Amino acid sequence: MIYFDNSATSFPKPEIVYKKMMDLYQRFGVNPHRGNYKLSFEAGNIVEETRTLISNFFNGYGRDFVVFTFNATDSLNMAIKGLLEDGDEVITTVLEHNSVLRPLNHLKNEKNIKVTYLNIKDEEISLEELRQNLSKKTKLVIVNHISNVTGYIQDIKAIGEIIKKNSRAFFLVDASQSAGIVPIDQKDSKIDILITTGHKALYAPTGIGLLLLAPEVKIKPLRTGGSGHNSENPYQPENMPDYLEAGTLNIIGIFGLKAGIEFLIDTGIENIHKKELLLKSFLLEELRSSNFNIFTSKKDSAGIISLNSNKYSPIELATILDEAGIATRSGLHCAPLLHKSIGTFPEGTLRISFGFFNTEDEVVFLSNILKNI
Repeated sequence: MIYFDNSATSFPKPEIVYKKMMDLYQRFGVNPHRGNYKLSFEAGNIVEETRTLISNFFNGYGRDFVVFTFNATDSLNMAIKGLLEDGDEVITTVLEHNSVLRPLNHLKNEKNIKVTYLNIKDEEISLEELRQNLSKKTKLVIVNHISNVTGYIQDIKAIGEIIKKNSRAFFLVDASQSAGIVPIDQKDSKIDILITTGHKALYAPTGIGLLLLAPEVKIKPLRTGGSGHNSENPYQPENMPDYLEAGTLNIIGIFGLKAGIEFLIDTGIENIHKKELLLKSFLLEELRSSNFNIFTSKKDSAGIISLNSNKYSPIELATILDEAGIATRSGLHCAPLLHKSIGTFPEGTLRISFGFFNTEDEVVFLSNILKNI
């Protein structure tokens, strides 16, 4: 199989990730800091080393403010539902994934929050429109760094500066498609809440997500339970990150995330990014004279191309490719507002998303089939 669905989940993972996951789990696969024995302490030390590695990778606020979650959707629900209260106002964009849109829609009914959706023009939200919509009541601004449909990229540093100059709102960045693809500096971009998942461009397994907070952000826990210490306290311990990490951690996921980030550091995210953009440019050139409608960023964003055809639906295109042994993704990609904005609702698009382990030969094979279609 030729795999072009890396925006959903990167596959395959680097061999070193598989190896280190198995090695660490076979040697340290116990509850970290839960038992009074050396192996538990050693496992806990690896977890804390991973928090430090992550904080340094994103220039965050230290390991205490790195929270492990199940995935980006879990992180977003924790942040949105744990932060917003009755009557709060939120600004977000039409670029967002349903993992943002659906929690907000539920809170519109449950807590009477107000949500403003910024549209896009020439791939970006309007900074002036953002400034005009900020008010004293704005509690949270949520921005998708890179779109999973088109690869449109937002200037999060400029957005962060406008938010801080014109309001007291917290800035949340959904970096699910950008973490591991482009450098992200949490402090420099004035990001209060940075969210991503491990299984995409961080090359970790599924089931591990990240929630990186600024110290001043206070989120009510979505879950409460065991923390491994202070068990006499009838309430969740308020020290971070235990306050937001009830229950047993996904240890093998954390081990895989550590190995994935170390692979990125050793390989260089700029080298990975460069290769994916070269593959994207190659396919675009191959399809230049085709009859497909192509939707993709013209900037140095992610290796994502969406397209559709007047003859075949996206799901029919995906089925044809699947029969040829090529994996892609069809539909709305959980981003209905963006598809309405670019005119591809309700059928969506066929999405081709490149990864570091794709090759030019694979792109040639794909382009030949698409041109024959």
